[in-house]
Amino acid sequence: MRKSSVLLLATFFILYSGITIPGFCGDEKEKEINIKKLSKHERWEIVQKQIRSLQKASQEDERHDIQKETIIEGNQIRVLMTNQGSISTPDADASNADLVWPKGPNGLGYAFEFGPLVGAEVFDSNGDTLHIIDDGFLLGADGDFAPGTTDRWGWEPKLGFSDPASNEVATFSDLDRNMDGKPDSWPQNWYNETLGRYVWPAFLGDDATTPDEEVFYIMDDFDNQEFPYYPSPDDSTIRGLGLELQVRIFQFNNPLAEDIIFLVYTITNVSQKRLDKVYLGMFGDPHIGGPNDYSDDDSGFISAFDENFPFNTRNMLYSWDHDGVGDGFKIPGYFGYRFLESPGIDDDNQDNDNDGLTDESQFNDAGIFAFDANLGTFHWS
Repeated sequence: MRKSSVLLLATFFILYSGITIPGFCGDEKEKEINIKKLSKHERWEIVQKQIRSLQKASQEDERHDIQKETIIEGNQIRVLMTNQGSISTPDADASNADLVWPKGPNGLGYAFEFGPLVGAEVFDSNGDTLHIIDDGFLLGADGDFAPGTTDRWGWEPKLGFSDPASNEVATFSDLDRNMDGKPDSWPQNWYNETLGRYVWPAFLGDDATTPDEEVFYIMDDFDNQEFPYYPSPDDSTIRGLGLELQVRIFQFNNPLAEDIIFLVYTITNVSQKRLDKVYLGMFGDPHIGGPNDYSDDDSGFISAFDENFPFNTRNMLYSWDHDGVGDGFKIPGYFGYRFLESPGIDDDNQDNDNDGLTDESQFNDAGIFAFDANLGTFHWS
């Protein structure tokens, strides 16, 4: 599987709600707890306990960083995220930074936890078919862990993408609070000898125009030991599918994009084995109107092939509050999650994603892309 990237767009996301913890980290007291029926303080205590357990488990890991988190609020969305793939955690702080819109005292929470899933079909040494899934969810009720342990069967943050002395995920706007000449969350290896300063690895290249806020880190699935599959025969310590996942999360404060988060995932097969059937998706748990108002949420999906809707609204999952009333009697908005683009099949003369273009490639030369409103079609020139 060659290097590829996927662009995802989120305004206010959604999938389903309701979580029961079947006992995680081997704690019998936490069996069969519906975490959403706990108080804010109780929910956050469970999250913090899991973070401490994961950090302790990774302290002696030579390949992976400990779990780190940060809150971003580069536009009207305020959200906490970790370097393990999760976007939002329940009741992250006193201001309810699960995924809050609009940020500030009038905002409401919209998401419990979201994150990327990557799965693939492979064969073990006996020829048996295996389906391996990687996730990065924080709680044992969501993510995949070895039973009774904090050993993750999914994504782990790679070393080298944060400062060892910082507990934060690397963000573009981070400050130099300890006055050492470097933004606190940036790693030392981002120092540019030629320029004589630290340089953010921007999406369009070093020192290119950047968003108002950006998060950057890389994960791999090398510790996913759920199945007897070895993607790199020369190194039996590498498990999972042998994948690296580069994560970039953008926020723009421009009025045209101030209610949107962009997520770009670049998946790379770094193993010695070919992967022919690979799937990427997002798993998530919404609560439109706040964490205490999740039981009346509805959702819908507009297919990429639904001709009853214009192109710019297709391929979108959306959710709303059924009675239009959220926590504190506030009126919630709609929450949408739209898949924008990924590498297609660029030599089959087919429009694989029904956007009017055939043989699409993310590596073709730039051209002029136009939409004919009369014909309802796209074309390149």
